[in-house]
Amino acid sequence: ALTIAVRLNDSRQRAIALVNLAEGHLYNDLYDMALQYDLEALDIFNQLPNKEDIALVLMSLGWIYFDIQDGETSLIYHQRALEILQSSKDTVRLAAALNAVGLAHSLNKDYKAALPYFEKSLKLGNAVSNFERMTASLNNIGDIQIELGNYKKADSILGRSLYYAASLKDVFRSAEVQNSMAHSLLKQHKYAEAEKHLQEAKTLIAQSRSNAGKEFLLGNALVGSQLYEEMGKHEEALRYLKLYNE
Repeated sequence: ALTIAVRLNDSRQRAIALVNLAEGHLYNDLYDMALQYDLEALDIFNQLPNKEDIALVLMSLGWIYFDIQDGETSLIYHQRALEILQSSKDTVRLAAALNAVGLAHSLNKDYKAALPYFEKSLKLGNAVSNFERMTASLNNIGDIQIELGNYKKADSILGRSLYYAASLKDVFRSAEVQNSMAHSLLKQHKYAEAEKHLQEAKTLIAQSRSNAGKEFLLGNALVGSQLYEEMGKHEEALRYLKLYNE
């Protein structure tokens, strides 16, 4: 796509192709290359009239810094993207931008700041019956409630998220929610129930050979190491901890 755009002298398509290349490199944890492509795309978009296109690369930059655990820089880029998209007629895209800002706040452990963004994202997702946005927002709200110690509330919210994820037949989204449910139940010392959700998440992740599964396996391994440590199953806890650190 990049070669064709350059040949046709189409600056906008060239920039979009660069963002796509950046996202591909981010997927493979090649952060330097992803950053290089995004910054090149940003230079091009800044010279073009459609400002909503700039939001595309700003969000991509935000995810690079999110992935390397730099919440402050991630928040800056995602907030800039949201400012551009506030007046957008693309409800799903605006919902995604709100969700991204919420996640950056969560990475910075500013959970009370994150919550309103997830709630606004959920409201927009509900308005257009977009299950993908709904399940993502609900899962993130559930995670916030866990961090705030509202475990019963988290269980209810995560149950709704799992329903929508199952409707989408999205194994990774379902696994992510199952990991969160296990985390909440662990906090309540409901070890048998937590273990059940942990194993269900692991089974779901195993259904796909996609590289994307590694992120959800990490979440599964982290909760598993904590769960089995609390259960006194130290060898199993160590096995999960090794999986997390590999």
